[in-house]
Amino acid sequence: MILTIAAQLEKSWEAALKRVQACEAGLAQARQIDLVTPVPDFAGIATDLEAAWRAPNVDMRYRQQLLRALATDTIADVDEEQPEVILTIHWKGGQHSQLCIRKPESCVFR
Repeated sequence: MILTIAAQLEKSWEAALKRVQACEAGLAQARQIDLVTPVPDFAGIATDLEAAWRAPNVDMRYRQQLLRALATDTIADVDEEQPEVILTIHWKGGQHSQLCIRKPESCVFR
């Protein structure tokens, strides 16, 4: 009986080790792919972001991609006394920007 339990434990241990090895191999492969993928260089855009944003061949989809690449987080805070929404944008470089937008009359937040 004890030998059967020990054999089952050893079998389970070997199966778990194989799963760990497969996960490690997958992780190593994923890390290798990440190293090959080029990181976009936004240094040129930084000098004139407004021109890049307003360029005639740039549609809303590209603008959204640009924002996703530059911002990590956006927080909206509703000020009920002053009917406005305060947006705080956390940029990837560690900077923060705030933007106050007047809340439309028909807009109700709960």
